[in-house]
Amino acid sequence: MTIRVNDAASRVCVCEVSIGLAEFIKCLTGLAHTEMEFNHGDLSKVGKKMEHRKISVKIKDYDFSNRKEVATKAALENTPEGWEPDCYFSSQDSFYTKDGEDYARCMIRRWVNETE
Repeated sequence: MTIRVNDAASRVCVCEVSIGLAEFIKCLTGLAHTEMEFNHGDLSKVGKKMEHRKISVKIKDYDFSNRKEVATKAALENTPEGWEPDCYFSSQDSFYTKDGEDYARCMIRRWVNETE
């Protein structure tokens, strides 16, 4: 069983607790000191508002088999400071051609204080 706690403002996972089914049943019956795994997300984003927008980056020297890698490299090189690219590149509109040049499109995100 996995329990995730998400922050509503930043939309990030604050923590994730994994526990086996037998141990979870012990918790339900009131037995204490049950062992479990605990992981936490990027706590620097908690309480901040997530902003997002799409960017397009020019790509060249690629073929179908490596275009996601080429697009990821171009996105990382061209993402504005303070933003993080989501290098998924599997949507229908991830790749396109305009004026004879090839482009890749992805979402970028950043987290800012509510007052900014």
